[in-house]
Amino acid sequence: MTDRDLPASRVRSGLVRTWILLSLPALAIALAAGAFQIDAPGLYYDEAIQAGPARDFLDGRAAGVHASDLHTREFAGRPFPWRTAVYMGALKSQLLIPSFALFGSSVEVLRRTTLVWGLIGLVLAIRFAQSWFGPGAAVLTGLLLALDASFVFVSRHDWGSFAASLALRSAALVLVTAGWRRQRAGLLLLGGLALGLGFYNKVDFATFLVGSAAAALLVGGWPLLRSLAAQRRALGALAIGSALGALPIATSVLAALRGIAVIKDRSPIAMKQEAFAAMLDGSYFARLVEAGGRLDHVGAVGGVPASLFPIALALAAAAALGLALAGPPRPAQARAEPAGALAFVWIAGALTALLVFALPGAGSVHHALNVYPYPHLAVAATAAVGWRRAGRVRHGRWLRGLLALALALLFASQARTLWATHQTIERSGGKGWWSDALAPVIADAARRGDVLVSLDWGFHEQALFLGGGTPRALEPFWDASRRRARRQIWQFEGGPEHLYLLHERDFDLFHFGPGLLTALRLLPDDAVRIDRHRDRDGDVAFLTVRILQPHRIRDDGRLRIELLPDRS
Repeated sequence: MTDRDLPASRVRSGLVRTWILLSLPALAIALAAGAFQIDAPGLYYDEAIQAGPARDFLDGRAAGVHASDLHTREFAGRPFPWRTAVYMGALKSQLLIPSFALFGSSVEVLRRTTLVWGLIGLVLAIRFAQSWFGPGAAVLTGLLLALDASFVFVSRHDWGSFAASLALRSAALVLVTAGWRRQRAGLLLLGGLALGLGFYNKVDFATFLVGSAAAALLVGGWPLLRSLAAQRRALGALAIGSALGALPIATSVLAALRGIAVIKDRSPIAMKQEAFAAMLDGSYFARLVEAGGRLDHVGAVGGVPASLFPIALALAAAAALGLALAGPPRPAQARAEPAGALAFVWIAGALTALLVFALPGAGSVHHALNVYPYPHLAVAATAAVGWRRAGRVRHGRWLRGLLALALALLFASQARTLWATHQTIERSGGKGWWSDALAPVIADAARRGDVLVSLDWGFHEQALFLGGGTPRALEPFWDASRRRARRQIWQFEGGPEHLYLLHERDFDLFHFGPGLLTALRLLPDDAVRIDRHRDRDGDVAFLTVRILQPHRIRDDGRLRIELLPDRS
């Protein structure tokens, strides 16, 4: 009896059971790697910026003033997050609300939740590989992703809203291909919804969408175009789902596109190349921690263990080309190697990568990761196809032995990179913008009733999330920076209750830290208290400054501090 002789429901049930079994090894590895010391390093600004609105909704009020691009809408008398920036919806904030409601709004819950989204993306990528290339490719896809330090650490820390995006990309691959195969409008509607929500999550999701669609057309050619023209109902379901998912960001798309059109690309090709290379070899997160969270300094960090995945990707590309030149599979193999499937995965990955390179400002890993899970699918599928073909050629046993050895070396290098990243985090606790030294300062300020005043990027959103509105937190450097650019005067009046947070030169982004420190030297020693807060390596992460009497900070091109009479 074959699968064709069985009822469709029994076949689908068997496929689901197989899918679950194939996913278990990868899930176990990724969960263990991602959950280990999940509270380290310290909370990053871009983690907190979308977690804060979710907490605000549950509290029924905003903990403070968030970034000006953040938009909320009133729902049941509460501020419901709607948009985080002109180019990014608030899907992540919305999805965090149930987790925070059930388990509390903590850093650990935030990271466990985003890790789960990444695991959903992992399991769906396994399902796509299973449906197109068989169980061997599914297992390999899962292991390659689960052992990839870039996947594990970016999923759990999730700046750039990667984890939900990966889940939606993988869901779209599974649903759209299954819906088109079976001509099921319901599946295509859901697949379109995943694509639309991915675009709402972040507009640069379009690189994956356009790259995948173009690859399908290149591989499918005229037969696919004729099929699209004939299957208007199916195509309509896909379009409706996409429109519904993307609708909440629709009013911002034109503004985002105008912004992209005029942006001066601050991410040169070299920075994008560094991001892709460090992403693929798994060293990006360790480099980023060592760079103190500065995305533009990642390429300068050396001595970080890296996996062999880029080499495996290059070898797999050569092997895939060889398999293509060798001709189509034999009839007995054709069911496990659908026509054009391997070419689609490679072409879609390559086109998505090229589009990311072409996108202005897309110079960091959370942009480059739009290409996932294609690299892992491509290597796994090529290995699985090569393994099957090797069984039918002379010396096939030796070829299979070499392939098994290469995969074992690849997995070992990935595991080593994962462990080395954990060791880097444990040693320093995070550095600079990603230091765990900030949380105690926020807690102490809450006890004292201080007002936290951020004079640089990297403090405010963490203060709002970790402090929950106590202590008060202000972020005046945005206004100060705008006024400086317009050559206008900016000033701020404070007292002993104001605790200023700033960076020294290495992490100073908005260029207030050094100027303020210079101005402080002109004040009496007993009027100022400066504390340098260090990471576990002993390096300075940031500074706090308290001016012990009423004062005015003025910036007219040069920072000055004036002590005022004590009005008490």
